[in-house]
Amino acid sequence: MKPFDESMLVKTKEYIEEYLRRRGIAPSLREIMRSNEGFFGVSISKVQRYVLELNRRGQLNYDKNEGIRGSEKLLAGKTKPIPMVGECACGDPILAVENIIATYSLPEELFGPSDHFMLRAKGLSMIEKGINDGDIMVVRHQNTAEIGDIVIARLNGEEATAKIYSKENGKYLLKPANSSIHEDGSPQYSDIIPEGEWEILGVVDSVIHRFK
Repeated sequence: MKPFDESMLVKTKEYIEEYLRRRGIAPSLREIMRSNEGFFGVSISKVQRYVLELNRRGQLNYDKNEGIRGSEKLLAGKTKPIPMVGECACGDPILAVENIIATYSLPEELFGPSDHFMLRAKGLSMIEKGINDGDIMVVRHQNTAEIGDIVIARLNGEEATAKIYSKENGKYLLKPANSSIHEDGSPQYSDIIPEGEWEILGVVDSVIHRFK
């Protein structure tokens, strides 16, 4: 059997751990392959060989049926309660649901010590940022954001929407991430130019995908 490239084992482990920290789920073998096509090419079996070796060394947990689950050390640390506060539109703004409907304990190692809340995505306007209808967005609670962040913004005191925080020609915009168009060529999802009272409620840190 060919020896392992130790530097690539390290890179693969670091990629998986960073993916877990940012998104809250592990990458697929295909995503790992695409992260370093110069080494893996288009060989899923080669990726699996490296993942199995990391599993053998106790640096992650991998099961052919369940996929990658991260190391016990990564997942068994301190947890923190994060409330689920309803749905948020990924399309036209909808009424924000402010009542806590559930609270979940999530690993602080993955999501950090900051104050977070969770919202279920509703709609398709953010699919090009990997946010699908029904996904759970883990949101870092804060009232400021950097241009390019995915934010949860509340409009007119009660409507909330998930969009990309942008600025053009001196004006702040909330932009969708879905370039679909109607038959007449007009965009299905338009930029929102906030008018009246509006505020940023938080920045989306991670997305927990729903698998059908």
